[in-house]
Amino acid sequence: MNYYDELYRVSRRNIFIISLLLVSLNVLAQDSGKKIPFRLVNNHIYISGVLNDSLPLWILLDCGAGSMISDEQARKGKIKTHSQGHTDGVGNSMTAYQMTDSVSFTLGGIRYSEKRVPALSFTEVANCGAMIAVDKDGKIKLLNEPKKKVQPIDAVLGDKFFQRFVVKIDYQAQVMTLYEPSTFEYAGKGDRISLLYSENHIYARASITGPDSLVSGYFMVDCGSMTGVILNVPFIKHHRLAPAAGASALSLCGIGGSSQSMMGTVAELRIGKRIIKKPITIFSQASGGVLTRPDVAGSIGNGILRKYKVIFDYSRKEIILE
Repeated sequence: MNYYDELYRVSRRNIFIISLLLVSLNVLAQDSGKKIPFRLVNNHIYISGVLNDSLPLWILLDCGAGSMISDEQARKGKIKTHSQGHTDGVGNSMTAYQMTDSVSFTLGGIRYSEKRVPALSFTEVANCGAMIAVDKDGKIKLLNEPKKKVQPIDAVLGDKFFQRFVVKIDYQAQVMTLYEPSTFEYAGKGDRISLLYSENHIYARASITGPDSLVSGYFMVDCGSMTGVILNVPFIKHHRLAPAAGASALSLCGIGGSSQSMMGTVAELRIGKRIIKKPITIFSQASGGVLTRPDVAGSIGNGILRKYKVIFDYSRKEIILE
């Protein structure tokens, strides 16, 4: 083999190695996910996006609900609606909505579409947000007068969005990362917690301290909830639970209007291997709505979740707490 043949062979080999390296780097880039910044306001996650490729809007991320748009944004975007229905929330009443055939959201350069998205009034939710302040642990403080500037809610991305992607939420950095479920592999040392998926919601087994011992149940994992723990009325009655001394009366408000509750703490919450001491806990006194469901103990919201980096992996029916 002469000098030129050897040079050609070495060059071909180096090109092949470089090609393999580029392919590997491309795979790593794909597996690193798509990072999208968000705002954390009153323990709610807000993402800047675009509706139907034309209308800028603020999107609330909420794994405890289905996707929705405000009826005001539907009118602005000239989106056709039809077939009325009703839905419930933390309030005692039902809220009417219209149904859209299809809408699309663009966030962080990713376009996501969903069929049959309800359009409803967010006025009650906006009015509620103007009258409260929430700390990082989920403690709610009622204000004497409305805030002059309020974070708008134009739409909600819910359970179908979480079905489409593996979603990692880094509360401290205020970054959401989206992964393809088919290629996502977790190699960290976080606490993997099994989920039940039912009627568009996810539930995890957890325990709280009762009067004499730990009491357990299935809690909705709700990254759309601003507080720490909410206990449903039947669960409270069945286990004879009561808030610790110093609890205060509180009117919860949102979709479905308002409902009465007491805000206090329990000694501890246990979920997976995690033990959270004295979490802010809402003891519901609702007469209707989701907080009167007898098959659910309550919910675990951002007052707890923001203590960790949380990975929502619906495809494998688990969340991971780092």
